[in-house]
Amino acid sequence: MARRRSVVTLMSTIALLAFPCNTRAADAPMAMIQTATQKTLAALQNPAYQGAAHRDERLAQVAATILPHFDTEGMSQRALGLYWRQLTTDQQQEFVRLFTALVEHAYGGAIERHASDVQVLYEQERLNGNDAEVDTRVLAPAVGQPVSINYFLHQVNGQWLIYDVQIENVSLVLNYRSQFARILNTASYAELVYRLKGKLLEVDAPSS
Repeated sequence: MARRRSVVTLMSTIALLAFPCNTRAADAPMAMIQTATQKTLAALQNPAYQGAAHRDERLAQVAATILPHFDTEGMSQRALGLYWRQLTTDQQQEFVRLFTALVEHAYGGAIERHASDVQVLYEQERLNGNDAEVDTRVLAPAVGQPVSINYFLHQVNGQWLIYDVQIENVSLVLNYRSQFARILNTASYAELVYRLKGKLLEVDAPSS
C-alpha cells in the first residue's frame, strides 16, 4: 500500500511537469493543465532559487504555482466523505489547511526528485457541463512503463479546478479517504488532526 501511494503521488506530480503542447482554447481544462506545466517549470528553473540553500524557497514557489489549480476545499471534503458534515465550520477550515499542506508537501518533494526527462501525451479531453476529464499518459525514466493519468475537474466561479487525479485507476482522493476513514472509524477527529500535524512535522524535519 505504501508503494502504491508513492506511485500515485509521484505520477500526479510528474504530470504537472509535462512539456506543453498547443491548446485549443485558453479556458479549456487541458489548457489549464498545460499552463500550470509552464509556470511550474519556470518556478523550478528560476536562477534565484537554485541550490540546496534555496530548496525551501524553491518548493514554496512550486506550491504557490500548483495549488491555485486545485480545488483544495473540494478535495478536502471528498477526502473526508461523510465525516465532513460532522465537523464544525472551524474544524472544516482547519482540515482544509492541514490537508492542503499535506498535499503541498507530497507534491513539492516528488516534483523536485522527478522533474527531469519527463514527457506527457495529452490524449483526450471530455466535457460534460461543468465537469471535465483530461486523459494523459506519462513517460518518465524513473517510472519505466507509461502510466495513464486522468484529471477530474469542475468549474468553480467560472474557473476549471482539479478535484481529483486518477493514476492507473487509483484515485488520489479515495486513497486518502480510505486512510482517514480507518482513523475516524475508531478514533476522534482530534486524533486525526494530531496524526496529520505529526506527519507534517515529520516531512518538515531536515533530512540527515
